Amino acid sequence: VALEKWRVEAHKTVEDYYESKRRDFIDDRRGKLEKEVERVRHTMDRLMRKHDAVQQDIDLLTQDIRLIEQKFSEFQSLRFTIHPLVIDGDLIIRDIFP
Repeated sequence: VALEKWRVEAHKTVEDYYESKRRDFIDDRRGKLEKEVERVRHTMDRLMRKHDAVQQDIDLLTQDIRLIEQKFSEFQSLRFTIHPLVIDGDLIIRDIFP
């Protein structure tokens, strides 16, 4: 019974850690993308108000939009460096069966 309880709690700990890291990575990446989009939107609004967009401005905005699209694609396939979970072989003996 104690061993089963330990197993369930260990799985929950791993799941909680996974969800926390996943949220952190997604929130961080989403925040950066939102800032990029807002910057481009602000530039577009400014150019539309002034009616002085030149081809260079349009080219820069087009390039920015392509970069955002690329970053969004990368966002959908996040890559991680994950180290294996190391468990002390004596953990159960010491903690559950004194």
